[in-house]
Amino acid sequence: MPALGVALLSGAGGASAAERFDHKGSLGLLVTGGGGYKDSFGPVFDSGARVPVTLGGSLAVGYSGNELVLNALGAFAGPHPDWGASFGYRSYFGDERVKTFVSLEAAAHVAPYFSIGPRVSLGVQYELTSTLGVLGGITADLGAGAGFRFSAEGFLGLQLRTYVLE
Repeated sequence: MPALGVALLSGAGGASAAERFDHKGSLGLLVTGGGGYKDSFGPVFDSGARVPVTLGGSLAVGYSGNELVLNALGAFAGPHPDWGASFGYRSYFGDERVKTFVSLEAAAHVAPYFSIGPRVSLGVQYELTSTLGVLGGITADLGAGAGFRFSAEGFLGLQLRTYVLE
């Protein structure tokens, strides 16, 4: 009789194992958009509302499900185009469907002028499936170089994942 109980429990655990919500061993695609504000001065004075868009990738590192992230950054609706890239580390808190995250990155902007500095994001992610998550949060970006910049944004987005590297 105990063997039957063990078999039933291990079978029940196997059903939930197929629907996993951690990011361990994943390779992902990130797409976000939102609204924000930028204030900068230097060779070009550029302040006001923006429509930021991010296209990036993620690679889970270690056993915690945390990720390295690489993003292409763009912002529209201002007087000057704003292009850049960021690279950093995203740390998740929680292994269930709902998890929070903090992302610490180095950002380099090349247009309208060069600047480099820290980029910090705080957010929440809801896992629709084991390979698709919906996320939202806030980001702040500081930069110095040919001039100084500050930007802040709220964003919504998707993360698509595959576990081919596992």
